[in-house]
Amino acid sequence: AAAFWALAAYGCLSGSRAGAVFGGIAAAMAVLIRPNLAHVGLVMALWMAARDLRAMKHYTALARPAGFLAPLIVASIAIAWLNDDLYGAATNSGYGSLASIFRTGFFGRNLINYTSWMAESQTPLALVGLLAVCTPLSSLIRPRADIRDKGLLAAMSVSVIGTYLFYMNFDTWWYLPFLLPMWLAVCIGTAYVLTGRSGTSFNTAGRALVFAL
Repeated sequence: AAAFWALAAYGCLSGSRAGAVFGGIAAAMAVLIRPNLAHVGLVMALWMAARDLRAMKHYTALARPAGFLAPLIVASIAIAWLNDDLYGAATNSGYGSLASIFRTGFFGRNLINYTSWMAESQTPLALVGLLAVCTPLSSLIRPRADIRDKGLLAAMSVSVIGTYLFYMNFDTWWYLPFLLPMWLAVCIGTAYVLTGRSGTSFNTAGRALVFAL
């Protein structure tokens, strides 16, 4: 599922209609694997529409988002039909109903769990990389260009995190892979933090701190 979401992001950034359709097919495959992230594809399509409308200022700018959404909608309808046939409602699944799987009461424990699991298993640098994608960190660490197309990565990350913060609580770290669909953004953000305009730009103390983290 994570690999297909990465391919979907590539399609969004390709700049062509064929690339957008390719990205939509990849997103559809990701939804067939893990249906509870279908809204991530919608958020990506909205980001693409906003970017293309700013660039083209014409209704034809919606052609790429439409090409992206078409296979995603087909996959979502197929999953809804299957759920209805097997479990009695389009929003039910083998895990239960949406009301039993997602609750606001799960938020606090999940926030603590996923934050600590990321720091423990991926080092705190992964959290810093996520911040670099989701916040204006470039203005704080040093004057430099921001991550290209950061908005798409941030939208994907927030959508994934927002889903699992309200998902059922688990008590072991190996449920962290739920967040893998945003790992593309985490890796790019971490690389951004660790590199300057041309290669690494840390002095001896900075390198020691990175090594310690």
